[in-house]
Order: sequence, then C-alpha cells, then structure tokens
Amino acid sequence: MIPHYKPVVRDFTPNPPQEIVKRLRTALVPAAFLLGITLASTSFATGDGRMLIGAYVCGALFVALLLIPKKWRTSPTRSGFADAPAVSPSGQAQPQPQFQAQSQSQSDVATMRATRPRILLLNASLSGHEGNSARLLAALEAHLAPHAELRRAVLVGAKGESFAELEPALRAADAFVFATGTHWDSWSSPLQKFLEESTPAEATALWLGKPAAVLISEHSTGGKDVLSRLQGVLVTLGCAIPPLSGLVLSQTAQYARAANPTSASAQDYWSPEDLPIIAHNLLAAARQPRGDWRAWSVDRTDYARAWIDPQPRG
Repeated sequence: MIPHYKPVVRDFTPNPPQEIVKRLRTALVPAAFLLGITLASTSFATGDGRMLIGAYVCGALFVALLLIPKKWRTSPTRSGFADAPAVSPSGQAQPQPQFQAQSQSQSDVATMRATRPRILLLNASLSGHEGNSARLLAALEAHLAPHAELRRAVLVGAKGESFAELEPALRAADAFVFATGTHWDSWSSPLQKFLEESTPAEATALWLGKPAAVLISEHSTGGKDVLSRLQGVLVTLGCAIPPLSGLVLSQTAQYARAANPTSASAQDYWSPEDLPIIAHNLLAAARQPRGDWRAWSVDRTDYARAWIDPQPRG
C-alpha cells in the first residue's frame, strides 16, 4: 500500500515591523498590568517604596501600550483597502492624488504587496453571511489575515454589493477568493449575475494576472465541475490560477472521512485541512511581481447587440 502524506505547511511570511509591534503589544499589556498589581500589593504589604516605584513604571508602560493603535492603515478609500493606484478602463495605472500625497513610489507599493497583499474575498452564497460559503471563507481567512489586508464582500442580502459597487475594490486588490455553493451543476445565480456584469472589464488590468482561489461547497455531486468551469471563466477574464488553489467541500465526503478517518481513501477527499495549502499558494502568487501580461482584443462597444435575424430567409 502506498502511504498518503499531506505536505507540511511552513509559514515563511515576513512580518512587517507594525505587525511585530502589535503582537508585542498584545503580549506586554497583560504582563504590565499583572506585574504592576503584584508590585503594588507587595509594596503595601511590606512598606517597600521601591516596589511602589516599580508599580508606577508598570502602570505607565501599561498606559503607553494601550495608546498604540490597533490598526496601522492609511485612510481607507471606497475600495475598502488602503490607498492604491487607480486603473483606467484601458488598463493603464493612474496615480491617485492621495497616493501621491503620501509620497509612496511604485517601489513602495511593490514592497507593500510583497509583505501584505490586498485580497478580496467574494461570498457568492445564496445564504449570504449565514451559509457554508461564509464558513469556508472564515476558515480560510484565519490563515490569510496575519499576512494580508483583507476586504470582505457579500453578493446577496441587505448588504449585498453589485459589480459596480465592488469595482474600486476589485481594481485595488492583488488577489481574489471566490466562494459559492453548487446549484443544479452550476454556481449561484448572484455569482452568474456578477460575472455577466463584469463583461466590460474582461481582459483589463482589473483582472489581468491577479491570482484567484475558488472555494466550492456541495451536498453530494457536481462541485468539481463547477470548480473547473469557474476557474476557466476567471482565466478568460484575465486572472491567474495558482497551483492547488481550488477546493470542493462535500457533505458526503465529510461523512465518509468521519466514518473512517484513518483510511488511505479518506486522505483523498478535500477537507478543511487543505485550506492552509490554498492560503499559502494564493499568498505566494500574490507576492510575485506583476508579469508583463498582454490581452487580446475583445468587443467593448457592442457586445450586447442582438445578432439573430428576426425574419430568417429560406
């Protein structure tokens, strides 16, 4: 029998200084508080003034740490991400005034992308915030959040966003994650509408070369076909598909894994344990320098015209 092994995911992501400071803050705030209380109590019990001075120092450190902001971002734009260079419909990057005011060069943007790429998470589930797609995205987000700036979007419900509303975020993003259920051998109707509305942006810089991951949920069958076809659509729009960046989570497969989790065949089913692989590969692709991609010509003026003759001859 050939053993089935899953690769070990090692995190080699560099931590920006701001992220290191935030992690130190999280660890030192409770430590300073507890040490200050301990020193103050000891001082009152023993009458040792040095202990009280130490308590004051811990108190000052505690207050100083609390003043460190939890979020280190520039003023948000309508995209939901930090300021990024705008892109014209022709696909040419146009610097925004806010971006210039911050004196950020193209190399600064490349450095930011190399450390914390912007990733847009699109929830196309019919159930919106409450469905399986939302849970899948939340599980993936846990692996992406420490290393990327995330923007979440839902296509349905009271807070559902259309393609037009999401266009600034799509242009600002460095990578995408699409999540949908399986409905009669296809993706959800909100996602179909979203893809149809994105037609004018086909093969433009909004999509061109940006990596995309896909998460599909299904009850029993059809999900793999949805995954493959959706990846094909994304490639045609202009996205890049990183290796091992698509997953189909099946209810029946999870039942099979739970019934016999140690069997070799159980390792061949997709599972939530594969999400770190998808996160790693998507981040690796998003950190790569943008390639010198070229787009073929498409009909951008009259693609919705009616071309069937209402009175066929013959």
